[in-house]
Amino acid sequence: MPEFSQFPACYHPSSVRVIVTPSAFARENLFYIQEAGHIRLVQSHAGTQRSSLDSFLIVQVAVGSGTLQYGPRRWELRAGQCFWVDCRRPHGYRSADNDPWELRWVHFNGRSAPAFYERFGTAEPVFTPPDAGAVARRLAGAEGPVTGEELERVLELATHASLHTAQPQLVNGFFTVAGGHRIGVCGSAALQDGRVRSLRHISSLALRVAREVPGAAAAALSVAMSSTAGAAGSMSARRGSS
Repeated sequence: MPEFSQFPACYHPSSVRVIVTPSAFARENLFYIQEAGHIRLVQSHAGTQRSSLDSFLIVQVAVGSGTLQYGPRRWELRAGQCFWVDCRRPHGYRSADNDPWELRWVHFNGRSAPAFYERFGTAEPVFTPPDAGAVARRLAGAEGPVTGEELERVLELATHASLHTAQPQLVNGFFTVAGGHRIGVCGSAALQDGRVRSLRHISSLALRVAREVPGAAAAALSVAMSSTAGAAGSMSARRGSS
């Protein structure tokens, strides 16, 4: 996973771009990340212009302002807003000359990505998340990392204010909520006779959303079945020769 950090002088040294090479299995069956990164401009430049790039792009404006040109239309962008575009279509974006921006972005793709974009994308590529000001401040680091109180609030909501009822699952490092979703928990473990009895001082959470992806395991299943069949045939041959 190479990290690209050789940016022009108009980029702040903290800028970073990570390029990902997906496996053949991921390309065939999954959504996959192509690259992700964060740029902070100290001086605006000509911006980005492209078309016919086989990718989908989501960008968050953390600080500053600029413009997006997507097809024949143009949008003004400000801190806290996002845009989502199909990079196979002509588009371009640039920072305002007097208000250099800071962006976070991810390029992704997948066999079903075009259909996903057509299903959930809209005619308006620019959108503003709820409480965009807070989102922008958090992305810019103005509000600092997630606090212990915020983690406890998530657990309180997830357990309907009855965290003790989830303790039997928490000792396994996660608990399941309605819909089959799981929340992984990291914290200090209280041990008894070498076994985890409870968790406290929660330091982080991992939210794992359960959803069906029909056919995602088809390629792996085919390989597993052929391997199993081959192993069974080999075992039969050895029995016959013994």
